[in-house]
Amino acid sequence: MRMPAALSVALLLGATGSVALSAPITFIVDSESSVTTIEICESLTGSCDSDTSPIAGTITLDLLTPQNPVSASIIDFDFALTQNLNLSYILGFGQTLTITGANLATVYAGDGPTGPVPVGPDGDVFFPVVPILNSGTLSYNTSTLLCVVFQSQNIPCSETIDVSELGVIGTPIQATLTRQGNFLLLELSFSATFDGADLPDSPPISGTITTTLQAVAEVPAPDCPANVTGDGEVNLADLNLVLANFGQQTNQGDTNGDGVVDLADLNAVLAAFGTSCP
Repeated sequence: MRMPAALSVALLLGATGSVALSAPITFIVDSESSVTTIEICESLTGSCDSDTSPIAGTITLDLLTPQNPVSASIIDFDFALTQNLNLSYILGFGQTLTITGANLATVYAGDGPTGPVPVGPDGDVFFPVVPILNSGTLSYNTSTLLCVVFQSQNIPCSETIDVSELGVIGTPIQATLTRQGNFLLLELSFSATFDGADLPDSPPISGTITTTLQAVAEVPAPDCPANVTGDGEVNLADLNLVLANFGQQTNQGDTNGDGVVDLADLNAVLAAFGTSCP
């Protein structure tokens, strides 16, 4: 869903407030399992076409207790398509419209962190409004008779459009953040819509850009492993978290990262009980 830039910024400021960074972690996008798909429909006949490209890039999150994340904020991201996108339409009487997307990319457009938002028990993370900016070009060409139709509507027969002229878009991002051994796995998806009215010299089109990705980062070594709540003190809150999850396979209360909350974790909290983290 697209939102005006001013509204996006207002919601962003309301969501972030003044939050100190806890542990910025940069995730590397896995290009083999991450793609962006663009679908564009032309309004003359209502036909649609789509194409997909792998993506590369990074995303940086600020995580509270990164060994066992309980909240996350988006600090930055930069995703780029590794291939051009090609779409074509047959509009009758042999007339065609072709569209090529080149150098398409998406960057984080916030002035500060978006978040923090909680990480659910199964790793679910939801950011209601994230400001993004798309860039790259969409180039289109028309055949002869279709060119006459376009000219009658004061639309060029061929043109290269700067996608960044869409401006900042506020979009929701759904993600999951889980730990697998010594790595954090981030799975993320979001989409943005546009139409010809948003772009100068555009043919009568509407479209959706959808990104789904997987990214990984190494789990940093904990500065204070017994402080499982991340509040800077080893106290009853940490002990209660360990006891509440005792005997379970979970990251909540797991001081040593072995995936199980057991006597080792209980002993770690008891040994450090009453101390402050450096």
